[in-house]
Amino acid sequence: MITDVSNPKLVYERARQLYGNDVIIKESTRKDKKYMILDTTTNKYVHFGSLNHLDYTKYIQYDVEIANKHRMNYLTRALKIRGDWKENEYSPNNLSIYLLWMYDM
Repeated sequence: MITDVSNPKLVYERARQLYGNDVIIKESTRKDKKYMILDTTTNKYVHFGSLNHLDYTKYIQYDVEIANKHRMNYLTRALKIRGDWKENEYSPNNLSIYLLWMYDM
C-alpha cells in the first residue's frame, strides 16, 4: 500500500506547487512504482518512485532528524546520476528528487 512508504497528500500538494493546479498525478498502475504524472510535453504518463523504499514524505512523519539524514543520502546519490535528466522536468529522477524528497530548486 502506498501509504506505507509515502504520503500522497504531501506529494500531490508539492506537484501542484511545482506544476500548477492542473497537474495530473495519481498512484501508479505499475506494481513496483509509487506515482505517475502526466507529462504535458508528450501526453504520456511517467511512473516514478520505488514502492520498495520509504521517501522523505514518509520519514518526516516519524522523525525530522532521521528524515533529513535519509534525504541527504538520497540526494547525494540522485544528483550525481549521469545523463540528461536535469533538462527534462518529467524525468523519473527529477520527479523523485522534487516530489518525493522535497528538494528545493
